[in-house]
Amino acid sequence: MVRAAIFLLALAVWLYGIVDCARTDGAEMPGHLGKTAWLLLVIFLPVVGTIIWITVMWPYRHPQRTITFGGRSPQQPVAPNDDTDFLDRLDNQLKFQEWEREQRNDDGDAK
Repeated sequence: MVRAAIFLLALAVWLYGIVDCARTDGAEMPGHLGKTAWLLLVIFLPVVGTIIWITVMWPYRHPQRTITFGGRSPQQPVAPNDDTDFLDRLDNQLKFQEWEREQRNDDGDAK
């Protein structure tokens, strides 16, 4: 039963690699290999070729994300003061609250 599951998993990975490689545009092929070479690699080295294909193709499909095995991605801010978008939103929020406070004080003085 376990052997059948491993075989089916390997078959599924292999078929995914073949279909994914075949559907990828020739101009988007990674490395210095053409589409035919990649297809032959994936077909004749079933699981290993597919794993190589997925590993090499990942940065081309997801340039902003990297594969990390635990820990933080280097692109993510470590602390809130490292995130400029967060600091800008916080600054705008504080300015808006100050403006609201001034408006309430002006309305109270006008009465």
